[in-house]
Amino acid sequence: MIGRVIRFLAARGSETLFAIGLVLVFFLVCMAILSLAFPRGTSLVDLLRSGKAAGKEDRRTGPTIDSEQEAAGDGPEHMVAVLSSVRRDVKDKAHDAIAWTDSVEGTRLGDQHSIQTFESSGATITFSETNELTLQENTLVILKSAQPLRSGNHRLATLIVVDGELRGAIAGSPNTPVAVEIAAGAPSTKIHPSAGPGEPLEFAVRVNADASSTFTVFKGKGEVSSPQGTLVVAPNHSVTVDPAGLVGAPRELPPPPELVEPQNGVRLASRPSRSRIHFVWRSPGENDVYLLAVARDPGSRDLVCSELVPKPEFILGNLQAGTYYWRVSTRHGDLEGPCSPTWQVRIARDLREPDLRVDFPARAVSAPEIALGGYAEPGARVFVNNEEIQVTASGRFSHVLSLQRGINMVVVEAIDSAGNVAYRSETIDARY
Repeated sequence: MIGRVIRFLAARGSETLFAIGLVLVFFLVCMAILSLAFPRGTSLVDLLRSGKAAGKEDRRTGPTIDSEQEAAGDGPEHMVAVLSSVRRDVKDKAHDAIAWTDSVEGTRLGDQHSIQTFESSGATITFSETNELTLQENTLVILKSAQPLRSGNHRLATLIVVDGELRGAIAGSPNTPVAVEIAAGAPSTKIHPSAGPGEPLEFAVRVNADASSTFTVFKGKGEVSSPQGTLVVAPNHSVTVDPAGLVGAPRELPPPPELVEPQNGVRLASRPSRSRIHFVWRSPGENDVYLLAVARDPGSRDLVCSELVPKPEFILGNLQAGTYYWRVSTRHGDLEGPCSPTWQVRIARDLREPDLRVDFPARAVSAPEIALGGYAEPGARVFVNNEEIQVTASGRFSHVLSLQRGINMVVVEAIDSAGNVAYRSETIDARY
């Protein structure tokens, strides 16, 4: 019986091994045919790795552009600009790239290079010392290679605003190897400096939801051209070009607001849990909205807050200790006026309780009222039994307090601008 079982298992095992052998032979024959039909090259993984390494090497080359060398065609891929500043979530894609990558400061930009900013993000593109463009949030632009101009060795670079908004300053200086023009909205609708050589143009370009484009000039003169005509836009004016390329009439911008508080250069003390700033400004317009920008730098590149508010005040909290810069512009309909001057404010942490001295009377009195006097830190608010009392600019206070018969608890409280609190208390026995 056992011998039969062993013979059965041996027969089955040999059949299994034979079947496995046939499968292996068939597999090897198929692989040989594939190798002959499709010669082996560089693997996809190796291609991706090499492309990524090359991209990193190119991005780390630094922000310096030798414009004269590139104008002669010696620059890498005829680069004409540099991504000089990146804030938060920004991506870009070269013309020959498959996927978008996270942007890096110092990236060189060439023909058909695309840059996309996202929510609460921004970027700056630098062509030269006098030509710089700042992309606002949710903006997509495409850079076209600089084309030679007829006069001299100069070239003309074009930046196409596909969506969103950008601001910048460009100048038509004869010493600038690369001139810049901005295209947006309708085909062939562009803006470039109209004034004499060297006079800068400060402007903004916005692509609207209806596919129209708005060109705003803050300083200098800008020439807006489309297939339907050309218009020179004066400072503090704006024009809108419809999707068909028809240029609208110039409209004057609303004036900048007048900043009120916090005062320029002021130092505000704050506790970590109460770091709030109350911004206030004045504007003569009605039914306007305002764009408040708070940043860590005077140029408002490192933004902390960019908020549209319906009235001329705003409270911003959760600020860390440090120096901040703020400015406001007015929006009237689809028009945005120039920014106000930039003011500085400094937040310093203050955990020390305010000075407070109270001159309490004797613990036992025979009158229904007592006079409390004392001194508090200048600027602090003073409360007596939860009732705020008047305090002089020097911190002196005096208050008449009514007592009930028997034991009275008198609590004097001082609260400074940072929210620190000091208490003084006494029990008074009123015997009248």
